[in-house]
Amino acid sequence: LLSRSGEEYAVADSCTSIRASNGSIIGMVLVFRDQTRERAEKLRLDNDRLNRELKERIQMSKSLQESEEKLRVIIDASPLAIFLLDTKLRIVMANPKAVRNFNLEDMGRLTGVNVLEFVTHASREIARVAARQVLETGLAENIELVSIRPDKKKIPVLVNASMVKDSEGNPSGIVLLVEDI
Repeated sequence: LLSRSGEEYAVADSCTSIRASNGSIIGMVLVFRDQTRERAEKLRLDNDRLNRELKERIQMSKSLQESEEKLRVIIDASPLAIFLLDTKLRIVMANPKAVRNFNLEDMGRLTGVNVLEFVTHASREIARVAARQVLETGLAENIELVSIRPDKKKIPVLVNASMVKDSEGNPSGIVLLVEDI
């Protein structure tokens, strides 16, 4: 509702007709109720709820960052070479031990490379079967392979692999834990 002074008010309104004895409308009754306080209270409550949700999300974000940092430290400090692969066996991430084991200068030389390129031809079929097993069952354990570095040095390794799932439970990758034997 707009007052004569131009001020707006939140109102609830209702209307009913006044009828003569013959049923014809002879007038109307309009009732207006100021809802400014009710709406202000609803806005305050909504604002309080949104502030609580924001604080919760900020806390969840901090907790997630702390958790990611702990996981990064564990992965970086691991005595095992750790690889994260996509479902096509391309390297997405590797820890420092993996970079050192394969005698590479940095992670950039590994990213996007098919992990089978670091396995001897004789071990590739075993690796393919293990990868299918991981994607079908979620796990492959104690797989003995011979890996090969870019300098052609061959290294016998023991591999344990586990499936990574996306938020909907679909396979999104594979984690490899690789140990020199």
